[in-house]
Amino acid sequence: MKNGLFISGHKTTFIAEDFSLLKQHYRMRHFHMNMPKNPILLAWQLFKSFWNALFVVPKTDFVFCWFADYHAFWPLLFAKLFNKPSYLVIGGFDADKNLDFNYGAHVKTWRSTIIKRIALLATNPLPVSKHTSDLVKKNLGKTVYNRSTIVYNGINTGSIVKAVSNRSGFITVYKVADLTRLKIKGADFLVEVARNFPDKSFTVVGPYNQAADYLNSFQLDNLEVLPPKPHTELLHILQSKKYYLQFSHIESFGIALVEGILSGCIPIGYGIKSTSEIIKTPELILGELQIHSFKKALENAETRGGKILVDIQNHCKSQYDLKRRETELTVLIDQH
Repeated sequence: MKNGLFISGHKTTFIAEDFSLLKQHYRMRHFHMNMPKNPILLAWQLFKSFWNALFVVPKTDFVFCWFADYHAFWPLLFAKLFNKPSYLVIGGFDADKNLDFNYGAHVKTWRSTIIKRIALLATNPLPVSKHTSDLVKKNLGKTVYNRSTIVYNGINTGSIVKAVSNRSGFITVYKVADLTRLKIKGADFLVEVARNFPDKSFTVVGPYNQAADYLNSFQLDNLEVLPPKPHTELLHILQSKKYYLQFSHIESFGIALVEGILSGCIPIGYGIKSTSEIIKTPELILGELQIHSFKKALENAETRGGKILVDIQNHCKSQYDLKRRETELTVLIDQH
């Protein structure tokens, strides 16, 4: 059995799922590096990362890292020096550059240069979607792109049970705290839609702090704002709603969108590449964030959504099942 070193700089459910997945096949050690904004504290974290990588990497058979950022530098560098294969999951922010929202690791030239250097150290970059792969080519360069393999984020599709038949209302998930991230999620258009459809009910799950205050400030009777929920509870809420709304301006891979679809929600989404990649149905995709575009998509959803949903669900199950991610990752690791 191979020995692997798992590196993370952020704590998320999908990162934890990848570690659990790899532990089923390999002897895994996990090193998590905190990512403080204070440069002195960051230097201390990098110091600890250096010593961990120096002593642990030579004893491992491979390094697996989530996101191209500072926490990945020492492990990937020592993996290269000791001729160990390394896998770098590129999740979106580390490949993006959006000047309109000042979003992405490549907005600032100096940081973009660092991220590119880190990504070049990896044997096999792993973008989580076709859209992310396109961003890799554009912002990280052809060398990183040519080495990369798309491995979609995985969802445990078998755990999602569509138990509720009398569904109603619209839902979306924004697990964000600040206003910039909230606006990137398309919250302003959601508010506009809620205002124009006062007879419809809308639920937003996940915003907190400034984001929640902002949405509540509109005082719309038909807009319910719920705090972040445990995953099981979130699935229950999704299974009670009829439509899932995805108005994001930027999204690397819509995990909540896929979970909504598999929970039985008919999706209506703004046509950025990553959202279109999941929904794959022009009738349910908005070409622009305008009320007339939403009305047309909603009419399609009301008349044909039930039939279309089955095809979209089959697509999601075939492409985004966690078992598929598990198989593709283990095949990549075992071939070295």
